[in-house]
Amino acid sequence: MIARPSEPPTLPHGSILDSSSGHKSADFVRPEDTTDDFLCNSDFRCRSRAHCLAPPKLTLNESVKFALRVSISLTLASLFTLCFSADEEIFFPDAVWVYVTAGVVSWQPTPDTGSVFKKAWERSLGTVLGGLVGLSVGAVSLIFPEHGSSEQAMYIGISNTVVSFLIVYCTCEHGLRAHYSSVLGTFTFGIALLAFYSVEANTAWRVATFRIVNIVVGGLIGSLVSLVIFPTSTRHLVEWKVSDAKTQAGATALEVFASLEDGLPSFKNLIQDEEVEDPGHAAYKKGIADIQTVKGLFPLLDFDPFYLAMTPRRRKEMLELWRVKLGRTMRIQMNIMCLDNIVRSKLIGHDTLKYGLLRRIGKNIADLLNDSRTHEDRDQNAFEMLNDDLPAVREEIACHKGSASVIAVDRPSLTVDEMMSTLSSFDEASTTNLVKLFSMNQTVLFYQMVEVLIIRCIRLHHV
Repeated sequence: MIARPSEPPTLPHGSILDSSSGHKSADFVRPEDTTDDFLCNSDFRCRSRAHCLAPPKLTLNESVKFALRVSISLTLASLFTLCFSADEEIFFPDAVWVYVTAGVVSWQPTPDTGSVFKKAWERSLGTVLGGLVGLSVGAVSLIFPEHGSSEQAMYIGISNTVVSFLIVYCTCEHGLRAHYSSVLGTFTFGIALLAFYSVEANTAWRVATFRIVNIVVGGLIGSLVSLVIFPTSTRHLVEWKVSDAKTQAGATALEVFASLEDGLPSFKNLIQDEEVEDPGHAAYKKGIADIQTVKGLFPLLDFDPFYLAMTPRRRKEMLELWRVKLGRTMRIQMNIMCLDNIVRSKLIGHDTLKYGLLRRIGKNIADLLNDSRTHEDRDQNAFEMLNDDLPAVREEIACHKGSASVIAVDRPSLTVDEMMSTLSSFDEASTTNLVKLFSMNQTVLFYQMVEVLIIRCIRLHHV
């Protein structure tokens, strides 16, 4: 047994626990070095930190920043209404579309620069393309001798129907149905086209063109304000979310292991009764959702000016680091789900579980993966898991080796009809029979997966 050091140890980078990483720690910026504060993004009561009791909310400081960004964007956009003029010589139509676009672009669920610039680019692209098509189709309507005639109205109506159908059909066929430029292109086409009927012919061109320009200007205002007024880099948002997903994995382990002694409700009860409280199930559902959220942010990095300002080598290194962390975090979540399923499906007897040991392991994992703690404290947790938890788990594996799993194929007397009958039923009696027939004892497998979980968590910490 390894003796416990008087000072918290520092695990050497490049050891066997970090065999997949060929980078030096100095090449990367740790999340704790790039964020000012750590907010626990949890929608359940977190046992690892007593002060985490509520769903995540923007802090007052962030709320003020977001409100200032939006209000300044709208204020600047509203100034364009002062330019309104219906005079033939100095013509400038109502600039309401500048105001609307600036508000839409600046009001993002995640007010990072990547999201804002992506929305502005897609809105401008859709506006220009849709507007050009609308101007081209609308110009043909000017051949009708009488403005506002039924013939012109019929032409515009038919053109609007046919071209709108073609735009929507083509975008759906090419997988761009949810692309914001597709939506704006369709709308702007109609806006530009209808201008040729709603106003006099000699001003129709200018009205349609100004509507297009107004949308582009509004997008620029929203983008520039987000870049200047308290800018939030998408790169920093990804770093924080990756760190949060890692911490959530630790909280999931804590919740699941702490809930074992109280008994986990079956999946059937979870489906039939929405009021059933199950912190473990809620924890790993949220952990997987957090990982999916982070993955959705990666395409936005291509629109983040702060990220693009970095060298290509540095961008590649950061992407590799984030992917390694997310991949290991996802495997930890899957490992915990498998452990949860073994117990929840009653494939292991409660009398074989060491609740005290499992609670201690869960707490150590939660502390180890909690990036709000110092790196030295987390190194100490890693040492305890290697020196205390891992040997204890291996003792349990050795203890239960004699009662290895017995599966149905080892019983020649069991007919196919009996197996199919058991597998197709879902009541409590059939579940009990299923356990007896197909997996009489999963204790060894359970503790082997706990062993793997410990090693995976230490490797994630060591990235």
